[in-house]
Amino acid sequence: MVTVCVGPENETFAVHKDLLLLHSRYVETCFRGIGNVDEIKIATPSIKASLFADFVSWIYTCNFLQSVCSFRFDCMW
Repeated sequence: MVTVCVGPENETFAVHKDLLLLHSRYVETCFRGIGNVDEIKIATPSIKASLFADFVSWIYTCNFLQSVCSFRFDCMW
């Protein structure tokens, strides 16, 4: 399991390492060079906890939570 501390509040999420490695190059980079470690703690203070919760939901279920449904894609451009 990987413990990910998200946002300025350091909300914690426990996520299976293999799923994170499959879906996140950032996590893959975090594990590179530290050997065969099963547990690691990653801090991502600039990511909103609600957005990371959606990501975790997606990697486990292929479904997003409510917050993505209300996301305005036009504000990205």
